[in-house]
Amino acid sequence: MFEAAKTIPFAQLTEVAYYAMRALERRFRPQELETTRLLAGLASEPGQEEQRIASHWLEEIEHREGRTIDQLSDETVKRYLGDFADLVQRRSESQFKPDPERGRQLLEKLGREVPLPVVPQRKAS
Repeated sequence: MFEAAKTIPFAQLTEVAYYAMRALERRFRPQELETTRLLAGLASEPGQEEQRIASHWLEEIEHREGRTIDQLSDETVKRYLGDFADLVQRRSESQFKPDPERGRQLLEKLGREVPLPVVPQRKAS
């Protein structure tokens, strides 16, 4: 399920998952996404390709559940919202592995290059 998640770039996956989550929360059916711009005019409005993929994901859910999005139970919707969040989380973890040693080095470098400002001390009165 959600096969496109495996092959699209991380930034696009994030957009698609976000859009699909907003649509699912509002119980938009795939056909409604084709005629209604859910996030019209907002900075987070996805492109046409991302809208198409999100719509396809909603179609997959309808097919798998045997009912339309607007007929899904709250529990089912929550499960799919979690699935979308997990897709992004797993990709993020696999693509952006933390490197504690590199983090320590960067913090040390930053401390050397950008000294903390000297704050004058007040005298006790």
